[in-house]
Amino acid sequence: MLMKKKIRLLTLSLALVGVSALIGCGNDNGDSGDDDVGDGCTIEANFASIHADLLSTMTCASNICHGPPANQGGLDFTAGAAAVHGMLVGAPSVYTQATHDIRIVAGTSSASWFFVKIADPLAPGGRIPSGGALSQCDIDRIDAWIEAGASM
Repeated sequence: MLMKKKIRLLTLSLALVGVSALIGCGNDNGDSGDDDVGDGCTIEANFASIHADLLSTMTCASNICHGPPANQGGLDFTAGAAAVHGMLVGAPSVYTQATHDIRIVAGTSSASWFFVKIADPLAPGGRIPSGGALSQCDIDRIDAWIEAGASM
């Protein structure tokens, strides 16, 4: 009899932990300003945060990638947010092996060469950044930003 009570108590405790976890995870579109892009990754999927956290950093804007003097693909990620946005959104890809003509197609990440290059490990010329793939969270937030219209 005592064993049955312990099992019931354990089952109830586990159920409460599970319900608490479900309630506490994700984003219910409250007023936090962050977007839950899935997999528990809550971030700001906007250009300002993507530029500040990724594009303008040494991850992308180094002197051997998209910073001077290399400026691979004609991209200078040290040029400031508005200039970088203009170089990406709606701009033609200059890479000869590109499978897509436009770097970022607002509203459609799957048609965007930039997104293919960061998300697909089999992208022609290899995945970027060359020093190692972005985290899935960063890929998801870029995807969410593009899908939402890739606004400045």
